Amino acid sequence: MYDTDKPEVVKINNCPAHNFFGLDSYKQNLNGRWNFSYAKNIDLAPKDFQNKDVDCKSWDKIRVPAHIQMEGYDKPHYTNRAYPWDGIEELTPPQVPKIFNPVASYVKYFTLDNHLKDKPCFLSFQGVESAFYIWLNGEFIGYSEDSFTASDFDITSFLKDGENKLAVQVLKFSTGSWLEDQDFFRFSGIFRDVFLYAMPENVFIWDYFLRANIDDSLKKATLALDCEVIDYNNCAQGEYFIVLTLKDKAGNYILQKAHKFDLTGEKNNTIKFEVAIENMHLWSSENPYLYNVEIDLIKDKQNIMNIQDKFGFRKIEIDNGIIKINGQRIVFNGTNRHEFNATHGRCISEDEMMYDIIQMKRLNINAVRTSHYPNQLKFYELCDQFGLYIIDEVNLETHGTWKYGEINNDAIPKGLPQWTNAVMERVTSMFKRDKNFTSIIIWSLGNESYGGENFKKMGEYLKVEDNTRLIHYEGFFHDREFSYVSDIESQMYTSPKNLAKYLDSHTNKPVILCEYAHAMGNSCGNLNKYVNLTAEYPHYQGGFIWDWVDQALWKTNEYGEKVLGYGGDFEDKPNDANFSGNGLLFADRALSPKVHEVKYCYQYVDFEFDRLKSISIKNKYLFTDLNKFKAKIEVLEEGKIIFSDVIQIFGKPQKVATFDLNYDINFNQDKEYILNVSLRLKEDTNWAKHNYEVAYAQCILQEGTFRKLPESKISTEFSLHMGLTNIGVRGENFTILFSRIMGSLTRYELDGIEYIKDFLVPSFWRASTDNDRGNLMQQRCYPWYYAGEWARYEQMDAKKVGDTIQVYVDFSLLLPTPTTCRVTYIVHREGTITVQMNYKGIEGLPEMPAFGIRMGMPKDFEQVTFYGKGPYENYIDRNSGSNVGIYQTTVNENLTNYLIPQECGNRTEVRWLKVEMPNDRGILFEKINDNLEINVSNYVPQQLEIVKHHYELPRPFSTFVTINKKQMGVGGDDSWGQHTHDEYKIDSSKDLELKFNFKPF
Repeated sequence: MYDTDKPEVVKINNCPAHNFFGLDSYKQNLNGRWNFSYAKNIDLAPKDFQNKDVDCKSWDKIRVPAHIQMEGYDKPHYTNRAYPWDGIEELTPPQVPKIFNPVASYVKYFTLDNHLKDKPCFLSFQGVESAFYIWLNGEFIGYSEDSFTASDFDITSFLKDGENKLAVQVLKFSTGSWLEDQDFFRFSGIFRDVFLYAMPENVFIWDYFLRANIDDSLKKATLALDCEVIDYNNCAQGEYFIVLTLKDKAGNYILQKAHKFDLTGEKNNTIKFEVAIENMHLWSSENPYLYNVEIDLIKDKQNIMNIQDKFGFRKIEIDNGIIKINGQRIVFNGTNRHEFNATHGRCISEDEMMYDIIQMKRLNINAVRTSHYPNQLKFYELCDQFGLYIIDEVNLETHGTWKYGEINNDAIPKGLPQWTNAVMERVTSMFKRDKNFTSIIIWSLGNESYGGENFKKMGEYLKVEDNTRLIHYEGFFHDREFSYVSDIESQMYTSPKNLAKYLDSHTNKPVILCEYAHAMGNSCGNLNKYVNLTAEYPHYQGGFIWDWVDQALWKTNEYGEKVLGYGGDFEDKPNDANFSGNGLLFADRALSPKVHEVKYCYQYVDFEFDRLKSISIKNKYLFTDLNKFKAKIEVLEEGKIIFSDVIQIFGKPQKVATFDLNYDINFNQDKEYILNVSLRLKEDTNWAKHNYEVAYAQCILQEGTFRKLPESKISTEFSLHMGLTNIGVRGENFTILFSRIMGSLTRYELDGIEYIKDFLVPSFWRASTDNDRGNLMQQRCYPWYYAGEWARYEQMDAKKVGDTIQVYVDFSLLLPTPTTCRVTYIVHREGTITVQMNYKGIEGLPEMPAFGIRMGMPKDFEQVTFYGKGPYENYIDRNSGSNVGIYQTTVNENLTNYLIPQECGNRTEVRWLKVEMPNDRGILFEKINDNLEINVSNYVPQQLEIVKHHYELPRPFSTFVTINKKQMGVGGDDSWGQHTHDEYKIDSSKDLELKFNFKPF
């Protein structure tokens, strides 16, 4: 085997990196079924299989492209920071595992297509993890590392007529694996396309770079073209031209320039020329205008090569510490995005890329960071087309070699010369491949790899090669020596409070959070705080949510069911469990409830209301007039639409426009009235149809006086029965029991049907979220875990008070610092029960996760209707994107499919809730003074948090209704220590009161 155990050796015989352009007529796809052999290390791998006389056709067959772990070999392995071999083999960089280092041996037999014969011919691997050797017809072709950029090889002299044998041996771990310690599943194999391509003649364009230098007027530009022309046989003669043609979207000629050049007598020739252009359309995420480009290579007046591409004019600059695009300050409403699919891992399709981009546009996301490696080429092409700003990131992460907050002398690559070649090859490969994509406006030098001189060298390389983009690297936050290399101050997971402090004292550089709002499980609380800072501090220019889609894989569980698995579900150790479940989308690409908050916080307009007189709309678009939208106006009475209108709007970018409403609507003084406004597309776009809602807001015009329980006849029979173990209340058609043993309401029978299955208990707990577990809420708040269920019932008493019967239940809460709680039930003659719970605050206890009462109803009560914030689950720190209205759901739908079961399904600002069976029998709950928070589930919190997967939950046996005064927010600054913000906590030192009515019907 060749000497590839040194980090300096990253490529053998590779062609120089270059961009890929469409020459489909000179391409031969090698994807499909390949012959395959697997071994767990190199010593067990087949020997001499690459020799041309060794027949491998009887081997197993495997799909290419694919990860071998998704095809039945080895196993998926998820780790975040730790290297997969940590604790299994004692290794230091750049040592490579020997005991377990899976080797995938591939063989592909093919016959060269006729249209590729007798031409310079190349073999391209678009992505192989993590290192591989290649042989063709028994001859060694080359070696390559870097899993996420292309590796090309000149195979012209190795091809033969008839059947060719291509042999490839892939190592899961190589020296390059030390540079690929991203937070993701560890796979291996040929997972991107493999193809052959030829050049039409022996003189051809190998690479080109097209870029525009736009003047300050944004009306004039110099379009520069650099071409690398190869004289393959180094003996070309004749007259050569490169012709650059630019056409608009309609195909009209904008410019054409022919540049004559002479070949130098060398194999590689660099040709450069420029052309002026005026009054060009500018590209942005709002208006992604692309010109059609043709680059022709002419020899003796004959066109020997035609390249077709797309190009957008856009100016990226930093002006007085602010990033601007086309002269306007940009705010990144961004997300990080791993390439991931629950069936195929990082081997994803164009349809999935398209789906992701369309969803991002619909959610007002305008930017993507390709965490943490260059993506497939098609993704950038689609981002050019649809309009997304891209941070393109070098495939470089060494997080397992260093720790936050320490002097990290063992970190790599730092300034270590043995790693310089490897990192420079990675940045060069990314730049060369991706440089012509308009959507890429920032280059990133990698992720979580500390600092050092090697990053300076990468940044200097990019600045010399490309003056049209900015440089980003977050690692300089930890090692400031070369922080000047990054044009941007980039941080991760800084809290809104600490971010504001930093922004107050640092104004010389634009600031972004390249990762923030950690979306693990039930998260994304207080996102609005981050977004509000972009308006307060001009040099704070937004951030990128971590991250887009859950990394989880379909598997078959022990019951034969298809379920989503995460770290540890594949017998993969060490692992980081479900820490890969950080997506705004679930692994099956269904939208999670979190996205609705993101869409609202990221929307491009702000609304202000003067009741029904006028509405002011602040247009935060940079280049879009509001006349592209229409505003749908609705007035709701008690959640029901009583008036609607559509108004035509207009307003220049970055301006405020005010529109008269002057609606004459008579308000009933006892009812609630709400004004909704919805901004909708007037015309179809490539990401949504006309009438799609891009922004919305709500204004409470008048609060109501609620008493919404259905009218009931006053019971002529209404009596109190003081039993030895029960207290009973009887009405004409209802029977109510309170247990002196349980200390609770245990029975409500109406017309012979029982409505209560599990007795009412005080509830102070919620099923821990991923964020709760990360900040040790379970340990910190443990006194509240069973404080309600295990409350010591002290006494119960009852008496008639006027036309009511009042039952009083006193509890002692068995806490480290004991206190008391009283639940009062006030039974009215028509059968309504007013529930009041009073808690006596006391110093010395942790925050209370929730404050409410839970009751169990028979399982058949599964239809849920409520009037409050919805329709999706929401929390006090994540309800900006929810509107008050009347919504319907089911108990089953209310269980959100986070990777690990946890708190879910909450609704805030609820006026009333109805839980019923299909036969229209149910219970109606209503607020008395303050709005309520409600949750309806088949499970109590302790059931949800004791299991690790949804399929482990027991069959539902009850419908549990929890009525809370308040539940703490879900948080979201990060998932490994940050608490829910104080204003969204429940202070247990304060007295608390909950009041609501309920009545079966």
